[in-house]
Amino acid sequence: MCIRPKRNMRFRRDCVIGLLTGVRFFCAGLDPRQTTANCAKIESRWIKMDDCAYGGIVFREDGHVLMRSPSGHWGGYVWTFAKGGREPGDSSSECTALREVQEETGYTCEVVAHIPGAFESDTCVTKYYLMKPTGAVHQFDRETSEVQWVSTAQAFKLISLTTTEKGRKRDTDALRCAIEVRKRMNEEMPDRLDFKK
Repeated sequence: MCIRPKRNMRFRRDCVIGLLTGVRFFCAGLDPRQTTANCAKIESRWIKMDDCAYGGIVFREDGHVLMRSPSGHWGGYVWTFAKGGREPGDSSSECTALREVQEETGYTCEVVAHIPGAFESDTCVTKYYLMKPTGAVHQFDRETSEVQWVSTAQAFKLISLTTTEKGRKRDTDALRCAIEVRKRMNEEMPDRLDFKK
């Protein structure tokens, strides 16, 4: 449940040194074989929470991913994922991500896991959550012209239509990370991704 937050300026690190994994290095765009150098790079990167956008990468039970087409292909994005900044009613980054997904795609979702990493584009740094649809579908807002469920192979092709290099890289890296997190969760905790619940 989202409650009204007290405005704060807390800082969060992209990752904690003791929890670094190959997935975290991959998601941060770093080579996991160079552990010492990567720890220093990640450890030195601080991001003010209010400067981040938060979003969701939504998967159905059949492995299809939810993509949205921004109205007027805003920012050069032809197809992308729902994301946006914190608003006064958001009590956490998860609440922001869930709200943005619902507003921009019409889907009510549940957070399954955090996708490690912070993904930079031309306009912001975005942190994503892996999600699954859970409820009724509503009309999406005017920021979106269309939504589609597509295979991951199709999603990569749609992302390649984005006209900005940083935008393509952000969405490609985020999707790769989401696929890896989903795969690991399926192997380790198959009930967590049970979409029939």
